[in-house]
Amino acid sequence: MRRFTADLVFHDGRLRPDIAMLVGDSGRIVSIGPAEENPEPADGGTTRFEGAILPGAVNAHSHAFQILLRGKADAARDFRDWVDSYLYPLSLTLDEAGLELAARLAFAEMLKNGVTTVGEFFYLHNAPESEGCAGRGNRNAEIVIGAARSVGIRIHLLRCLYDGAEKPGQRRFFEPADSAIAATRDLAATFESVAHVTVGIAPHSLHGATPEGIQAAAAYAAECGTPFQIHLAEEEHDLEYAQSRYGTTPGRALEQLGVVSERLCVVHGVWLDADEIAALGTAEAKCAYNPVSNMALGDGVTDIPAMVAAGMIVALGCDGPGANHQVNIWQEMRFVEWLQRVTLRRMNVVALSDRASTANYCFEMGTVNGGTALGLPVGSLEAEQWADFVVIDTADLSLLPHHGADPDALLHNIVNAMAARGAVTDVYVGGREVVGDRRLTRVDERELARAAAEWQC
Repeated sequence: MRRFTADLVFHDGRLRPDIAMLVGDSGRIVSIGPAEENPEPADGGTTRFEGAILPGAVNAHSHAFQILLRGKADAARDFRDWVDSYLYPLSLTLDEAGLELAARLAFAEMLKNGVTTVGEFFYLHNAPESEGCAGRGNRNAEIVIGAARSVGIRIHLLRCLYDGAEKPGQRRFFEPADSAIAATRDLAATFESVAHVTVGIAPHSLHGATPEGIQAAAAYAAECGTPFQIHLAEEEHDLEYAQSRYGTTPGRALEQLGVVSERLCVVHGVWLDADEIAALGTAEAKCAYNPVSNMALGDGVTDIPAMVAAGMIVALGCDGPGANHQVNIWQEMRFVEWLQRVTLRRMNVVALSDRASTANYCFEMGTVNGGTALGLPVGSLEAEQWADFVVIDTADLSLLPHHGADPDALLHNIVNAMAARGAVTDVYVGGREVVGDRRLTRVDERELARAAAEWQC
């Protein structure tokens, strides 16, 4: 057992002094609270940090391979052009070496930004075009999981069900629904006892999955008792598609299919109307919101206040880093609120009371809510949770001033101002160090940087 403490520890919703955390050999938190009530264990020692210990950020929705589009796809005119001119060509040609490099690069950057868990929504199942786009089962998914394990991030791989492919650019995504369910089941069994790896399912979207495929994925999630994700109402065009295919709006289409439940996690939800949001809230559905990606792709702004008021749990994701350009959940925390301010032209929109700051709730979106959306015990520092945490340098220039060591002011700066790559000094996943003194401990950063610099799209 190990004991961890710092100048400040985030505990019971606030940054507090004199708090210690005991972590068992399993990697889970055994106890956390006042330091005098959590003394140094007889069978271990104490690691003390200068600065503050926070729960690791949770990236609830990711497409890691898209990081290879960074710097290449910025001339796209709109979302459809970005997909057709950049995403599909990359998808069709990316080989195993490129896929592994992309995943290692994206996951390594997440760790250095203080992201300890990623919900990887993965749909690149088949061989590249040069090999005829033949089915490969779980080979590609295993490469991505292997990349996550090599750098040390916790991964929940959401194996995408994509049985509705209609365009040539989607040939690497397509699988019959029964094959997709079987492959997901096999992948979950393979990694059932592997540390820091879990497997879920995700019907891609109303256009990427057939009605039968969506229902099959929802049934699998119900059988396993896990959440499932689906891209929904991401762009305005999705309204037209849902009307033509289902004769209604995207949210109501899911209701018609009978898949709206507490296991459902809609991704984006930009173009859902008030009644759809209310229905999702009644069902206790979740949302994985990607504010920076939606902004970069010109999708629009999701009505987060309505979702919160309806009782939906909202988590945050970075989506594809080829559109977002960063994989930084702390950045998502601030933009989830600031986009609402631009839309509604007032401040502190996503607040829990008239005078409260939004910082606490946005912090929850990027931490504990992400764990809830993925069905994992991560994102908070409490007993029985995985000991996934980050240490920040409270003297980092982006976090100053402290206003007399006011912990609320510091949390506001963490959410609204922190430059994560400078402020995050150490990262632990399952109680084990994966970033120490701002350097990855399991990956040769220079070698990774060299390989990424040499790669060409």
